[in-house]
Amino acid sequence: MPDVNQSLVLNSVDDQHRNIIGAQAVSMCCVEFGVMAQAQSYQEALDHLGLQPEEKI
Repeated sequence: MPDVNQSLVLNSVDDQHRNIIGAQAVSMCCVEFGVMAQAQSYQEALDHLGLQPEEKI
């Protein structure tokens, strides 16, 4: 369980840049999901939530 005192609130993950701009305009914490950099985008979202990816067995 992440420490909520150290984690940021993540309001939006989106692959549309115009939606990210709108979210930021109203002070939402968001991650722009890059379809060409999926692993990096996924990790950025997890970092905002204070989570780690599940290990593959």
